Amino acid sequence: SEVASVQAQLKRSARVEKETRAADARARAEAEEAARARAEAAEAGAKRAAAEAMATKQMAEAKAGTQQALEDAETARAAVVLANSRAHELEARAMAVERARQEVALALRKAEARAAHAEARAAAAERMLG
Repeated sequence: SEVASVQAQLKRSARVEKETRAADARARAEAEEAARARAEAAEAGAKRAAAEAMATKQMAEAKAGTQQALEDAETARAAVVLANSRAHELEARAMAVERARQEVALALRKAEARAAHAEARAAAAERMLG
């Protein structure tokens, strides 16, 4: 009966260790996704800045009087709006991924604590048997 209890504890400890490894892998994947989303957000920010600069230049040309420049400026402004929208989307996604990464990290810490507790109980049971 004691041996069966120790075996069950060891089995639980192995299961918790497996869950911990899986949570760790998920945390790494979430961190990579967050890094990708941050890189995309930075790229969208650069595109937004370029589009804004283009819009400013083309608005100056429009003031010089050409109807074509005015139409181009409108197109550039639409690009700025689109780039802004995309940057906000990516920033929101990066935040969501970061929140998910923090949740996985918390789950990992909890699983590690459970594993440590199970190992301590298994060690105590082994000492009682030994």
